[in-house]
Amino acid sequence: MKRWLFVVLFTGILTLLSYGYVLAKEPVDTRGTRLQYVSEFEGGKLYRAGQVRVLELTGSYRQMGRQYGDLAKDDLRAMHTTTVRFF
Repeated sequence: MKRWLFVVLFTGILTLLSYGYVLAKEPVDTRGTRLQYVSEFEGGKLYRAGQVRVLELTGSYRQMGRQYGDLAKDDLRAMHTTTVRFF
């Protein structure tokens, strides 16, 4: 059961990261989006545009992983809690 849950969560996170990577290659027009700075960790930055959170990650894959983990930890914990309650 725990292994299955891990596979589901890992696949979901990997899908989201892949989708974000594809979108990051396209030019983005940020005029009029009203991005609000929220926080920063080791060079990575977290912005908010309404209910949407926007992460700006820099560095190696390891550094970006650390930045993602720290900046998105509240959302990841909430997703984990909801998933555990559901299953």
